[in-house]
Amino acid sequence: MRRIPLALALSAAALTALGCEVENLCDEYVAYMCDCHDGDVDLNGDAVQCSEYETVYQDADAELQTYCEDALDAQIAYDAEEGYECPA
Repeated sequence: MRRIPLALALSAAALTALGCEVENLCDEYVAYMCDCHDGDVDLNGDAVQCSEYETVYQDADAELQTYCEDALDAQIAYDAEEGYECPA
């Protein structure tokens, strides 16, 4: 059982060593919200202001990355339910 987590850890380390960038989920979240919802209201009822999103989510730590992943998934699912298509 220990071989799989060790193999995953070694794979991640090898990719990082090769210069592959680790996916930044907050960058994806910000891009989606800025491209598709700038000036709209998000799921929390807050106005989406692109510049604020960029400031809040830059250099996100692991906990914030998890939030961004969940928020992006929720927003995309909500948009699909509502039949909303991103104008960008």
